[in-house]
Amino acid sequence: MAGIVPEAPVTQCKICRRPFRGGGGKICADCLDQVERDLTVVRDYLDNEAHDRTIRGIVDNTRVSRATVLHLLREGRISVEDPSGGTLRCSLCGKPINTGKVCEECKNKFVEKIDNLSPPLNIGKKKGMRLVPALPPVRMAKMHTGRGQRKKDK
Repeated sequence: MAGIVPEAPVTQCKICRRPFRGGGGKICADCLDQVERDLTVVRDYLDNEAHDRTIRGIVDNTRVSRATVLHLLREGRISVEDPSGGTLRCSLCGKPINTGKVCEECKNKFVEKIDNLSPPLNIGKKKGMRLVPALPPVRMAKMHTGRGQRKKDK
Protein backbone atom coordinates (compact mmCIF):
# COMPACT_ATOMS: atom_id res chain seq x y z
CA MET A 1 0.00 0.00 0.00
CA ALA A 2 2.65 2.47 -1.05
CA GLY A 3 1.62 6.09 -1.36
CA ILE A 4 -1.08 6.03 1.31
CA VAL A 5 -0.44 8.66 3.99
CA PRO A 6 -1.79 7.82 7.44
CA GLU A 7 -4.31 10.29 8.80
CA ALA A 8 -3.25 12.63 11.57
CA PRO A 9 -4.46 11.62 15.03
CA VAL A 10 -7.52 13.28 16.52
CA THR A 11 -6.55 15.87 19.15
CA GLN A 12 -8.59 18.10 21.44
CA CYS A 13 -8.17 21.82 20.78
CA LYS A 14 -6.69 23.64 23.79
CA ILE A 15 -8.96 26.63 23.23
CA CYS A 16 -12.42 25.38 22.19
CA ARG A 17 -12.01 21.76 23.41
CA ARG A 18 -13.44 20.38 20.14
CA PRO A 19 -11.73 17.39 18.54
CA PHE A 20 -9.76 18.00 15.34
CA ARG A 21 -7.22 16.21 13.19
CA GLY A 22 -4.03 17.86 14.29
CA GLY A 23 -0.80 17.63 12.42
CA GLY A 24 1.11 18.05 15.66
CA GLY A 25 -0.57 21.32 16.62
CA LYS A 26 -2.49 21.89 19.84
CA ILE A 27 -5.05 24.31 18.42
CA CYS A 28 -7.56 23.77 15.62
CA ALA A 29 -7.32 25.92 12.48
CA ASP A 30 -10.38 28.01 13.39
CA CYS A 31 -9.03 28.85 16.85
CA LEU A 32 -5.54 29.50 15.48
CA ASP A 33 -6.93 32.16 13.13
CA GLN A 34 -8.95 33.67 15.97
CA VAL A 35 -5.93 33.63 18.32
CA GLU A 36 -3.91 35.62 15.78
CA ARG A 37 -6.70 38.19 15.46
CA ASP A 38 -7.09 38.32 19.26
CA LEU A 39 -3.33 38.75 19.70
CA THR A 40 -3.49 41.91 17.62
CA VAL A 41 -6.34 43.25 19.78
CA VAL A 42 -4.58 42.38 23.06
CA ARG A 43 -1.24 43.84 21.97
CA ASP A 44 -2.97 47.02 20.82
CA TYR A 45 -4.68 47.26 24.21
CA LEU A 46 -1.44 46.61 26.13
CA ASP A 47 0.59 49.04 24.03
CA ASN A 48 -1.87 51.93 23.91
CA GLU A 49 -4.64 51.99 26.46
CA ALA A 50 -3.90 49.43 29.14
CA HIS A 51 -4.81 50.80 32.53
CA ASP A 52 -5.46 47.31 33.89
CA ARG A 53 -2.73 44.89 32.79
CA THR A 54 -4.02 41.88 34.72
CA ILE A 55 -5.59 38.81 33.12
CA ARG A 56 -9.04 39.94 34.22
CA GLY A 57 -8.38 43.47 32.94
CA ILE A 58 -7.32 42.19 29.53
CA VAL A 59 -10.38 39.94 29.27
CA ASP A 60 -12.80 42.65 30.44
CA ASN A 61 -11.38 45.44 28.28
CA THR A 62 -10.72 43.53 25.04
CA ARG A 63 -13.53 40.94 25.10
CA VAL A 64 -10.93 38.29 24.22
CA SER A 65 -11.71 34.97 25.88
CA ARG A 66 -9.90 34.01 29.07
CA ALA A 67 -8.72 30.75 27.43
CA THR A 68 -7.10 32.72 24.60
CA VAL A 69 -5.42 35.17 26.99
CA LEU A 70 -4.04 32.25 29.04
CA HIS A 71 -2.83 30.56 25.85
CA LEU A 72 -1.03 33.75 24.77
CA LEU A 73 0.54 34.05 28.23
CA ARG A 74 1.74 30.43 28.29
CA GLU A 75 3.19 30.80 24.80
CA GLY A 76 5.10 33.87 26.00
CA ARG A 77 3.45 36.13 23.41
CA ILE A 78 2.11 38.58 26.03
CA SER A 79 2.80 39.22 29.69
CA VAL A 80 0.81 40.60 32.63
CA GLU A 81 1.88 42.96 35.38
CA ASP A 82 0.34 41.26 38.38
CA PRO A 83 0.91 37.51 38.54
CA SER A 84 -0.45 37.32 42.08
CA GLY A 85 -3.87 36.34 40.74
CA GLY A 86 -2.45 32.84 40.77
CA THR A 87 -3.77 31.81 37.39
CA LEU A 88 -0.38 31.42 35.73
CA ARG A 89 2.14 29.43 37.77
CA CYS A 90 5.59 28.01 37.17
CA SER A 91 5.23 24.38 36.10
CA LEU A 92 8.26 23.41 38.23
CA CYS A 93 7.95 25.29 41.53
CA GLY A 94 4.38 26.67 41.44
CA LYS A 95 5.40 30.31 41.90
CA PRO A 96 3.13 32.91 40.18
CA ILE A 97 4.63 34.11 36.87
CA ASN A 98 3.88 36.85 34.32
CA THR A 99 4.34 34.83 31.15
CA GLY A 100 5.50 31.48 29.81
CA LYS A 101 5.51 28.16 31.66
CA VAL A 102 8.56 28.42 33.93
CA CYS A 103 9.79 31.21 36.22
CA GLU A 104 13.19 32.80 35.61
CA GLU A 105 14.71 31.17 38.70
CA CYS A 106 13.74 27.64 37.59
CA LYS A 107 14.75 28.41 34.00
CA ASN A 108 18.21 29.49 35.18
CA LYS A 109 18.57 26.38 37.38
CA PHE A 110 17.53 24.17 34.49
CA VAL A 111 20.00 25.78 32.08
CA GLU A 112 22.77 25.46 34.67
CA LYS A 113 22.03 21.74 35.14
CA ILE A 114 22.02 21.15 31.39
CA ASP A 115 25.31 23.01 31.01
CA ASN A 116 26.87 20.85 33.74
CA LEU A 117 25.56 17.60 32.21
CA SER A 118 26.55 18.08 28.60
CA PRO A 119 30.21 17.47 27.70
CA PRO A 120 31.98 20.06 25.61
CA LEU A 121 31.63 19.50 21.90
CA ASN A 122 34.69 17.94 20.28
CA ILE A 123 34.43 18.96 16.67
CA GLY A 124 37.98 18.09 15.69
CA LYS A 125 41.60 19.09 15.88
CA LYS A 126 42.72 22.49 14.74
CA LYS A 127 45.10 22.39 11.82
CA GLY A 128 46.06 25.92 10.97
CA MET A 129 42.81 27.80 10.53
CA ARG A 130 40.89 24.78 9.26
CA LEU A 131 38.90 22.38 11.43
CA VAL A 132 39.39 18.74 10.63
CA PRO A 133 36.48 16.55 11.77
CA ALA A 134 37.30 13.90 14.36
CA LEU A 135 35.51 11.20 12.38
CA PRO A 136 37.06 8.05 10.92
CA PRO A 137 37.71 8.17 7.17
CA VAL A 138 34.84 6.97 5.02
CA ARG A 139 35.64 4.18 2.58
CA MET A 140 33.78 4.71 -0.65
CA ALA A 141 32.44 1.58 -2.32
CA LYS A 142 32.33 1.24 -6.06
CA MET A 143 28.95 1.35 -7.71
CA HIS A 144 28.47 -0.84 -10.75
CA THR A 145 26.15 0.76 -13.23
CA GLY A 146 26.68 -1.48 -16.22
CA ARG A 147 28.21 1.31 -18.28
CA GLY A 148 31.52 0.69 -19.89
CA GLN A 149 31.09 -3.05 -19.98
CA ARG A 150 31.87 -4.81 -23.21
CA LYS A 151 29.10 -6.55 -25.06
CA LYS A 152 29.84 -10.19 -25.64
CA ASP A 153 29.68 -11.45 -29.21
CA LYS A 154 27.30 -14.31 -29.81
